[in-house]
Amino acid sequence: MTIALPTALATPSSQWQLFDFLDRDWQSAAAAAGTATITIDPLPEDTMWLVDHMVCVSDSAAKTTMRLYLDSITPRRIRDGSASGNFDVGDWPGGLLVPARSSLIAQWTGATNGAVGVLALQARVYRRA
Repeated sequence: MTIALPTALATPSSQWQLFDFLDRDWQSAAAAAGTATITIDPLPEDTMWLVDHMVCVSDSAAKTTMRLYLDSITPRRIRDGSASGNFDVGDWPGGLLVPARSSLIAQWTGATNGAVGVLALQARVYRRA
């Protein structure tokens, strides 16, 4: 029996150093056809986030769901979500990783037209040394 051993990363984790803390929110455009979306710009290639805390809110009169994706809105890229997207909180003790050159997308569905979604994040920001 052969057991594959782990191999070294191309960029050792020791090259990433805590640089700053992020406490920021984003708001979507008004919902159309029941959907409101926030797309956070991709991170620079020397930056990554470890998201510790998230709050999602929608002012929709109807109940919404919110899904959080990495890079694209496809089932394989889903990272978290909420069945109560009008207000819910997510915590990740080990951090939800947003790698360099990646973006987060928050999407609310079931929203009343004109409603907006708000995503608030607290994260540790790492930079490549």
